[in-house]
Amino acid sequence: MADPRPFVIVVGAGVLGLTTAVRLQKSSRFQVALVGEVLPSDPINIRWTTGLTNSIFVHSNHQEDQWMHRVEQESFDHLWAMSEPQSDSAYCFTCYQHQEYRSLPIQPNRTLPLFASLSSAQDTQSLGIGCSFQTLCVDYEKYLAFLLQDFLMDGGQVIRGSIRHIDQVIEGGTAIFHEGTRHGRESRTPSAVIVCTGFGSRFMAGVEDRDVCPVRREALVLKAPWITTGVSVERADMSIWIAPRNDGQVIVAGNPTFNDWFPKHHTSTRTTLLPLAVELCPDLVPLIARDASQERRNESIRSLIVSEGCDIFDSRAGGPRLESTLRGSTRLVFNYGHGAYALQRSWGCALQVERYLTEPIR
Repeated sequence: MADPRPFVIVVGAGVLGLTTAVRLQKSSRFQVALVGEVLPSDPINIRWTTGLTNSIFVHSNHQEDQWMHRVEQESFDHLWAMSEPQSDSAYCFTCYQHQEYRSLPIQPNRTLPLFASLSSAQDTQSLGIGCSFQTLCVDYEKYLAFLLQDFLMDGGQVIRGSIRHIDQVIEGGTAIFHEGTRHGRESRTPSAVIVCTGFGSRFMAGVEDRDVCPVRREALVLKAPWITTGVSVERADMSIWIAPRNDGQVIVAGNPTFNDWFPKHHTSTRTTLLPLAVELCPDLVPLIARDASQERRNESIRSLIVSEGCDIFDSRAGGPRLESTLRGSTRLVFNYGHGAYALQRSWGCALQVERYLTEPIR
């Protein structure tokens, strides 16, 4: 018997696409197929965001933007619930205390637990205006694998496929990926197609959004289990954050660079990023070397490096695209351009996509 629910195709299996697919499938209102050229189970490559450099939920000055505040509030609430000890997904998260410094005044944040403004102590004046809050660090690899498994367990369909023009799936559904298939679930015409193609939105025909541009960020992974709190600086001249994970590793993410297409981390990353990290968090230096010579300290901190990597995000001039329209009789929803905030907005955006599919287009 054919599934009577509307058939929805989500294009793109990154954190936004996966989250959207999970949300729609769990609602029981839709039968969802997730189509991705790259899937979470694939080896890490530059076409797939590793999550090293966007795996924390940070403070943002979006409190006056009601739409953005709602999206981030809904996302944090859901992620925080997923991190609870009794949750099946708790192993994907590390909850910790974080300090953040900015050059501009920091607005009180109603989203993050235990948010407090910091006094301008002498040793932090050079960093900027500070605040403190509880937040999350996500193990991206484990988290995306959990979402994928959750989606499949709820009856979702995952298809590896490459799409040249968005009209291919609007007109042919998922049958275009199964040669010879002309009947059954795969041949259904979708009632909606959700475009979560990230940086691919710049090149996919039928979308071709030239406002999408790359933002590249490098990161180091250190083995430093004694670090249990995080810190970050967001200024015009510096953007760096340090966050612990529950496996004893610490992520150090460096300055983002715009319109940077380089597909690998630079060999100079450890030379430039490590000194900044130690300046921001002196406790990164192992206890045994803290009173040693500078050369010994440098050697000690370099020995902590587990891996190096980089991510390329889909930033967008004019802000992210989250909107709904009609292409013929098919609802077409765009959800991309969030840059390094994709995780931070993922569940809120998924809820908005669901609202689009259950409300008439105005």
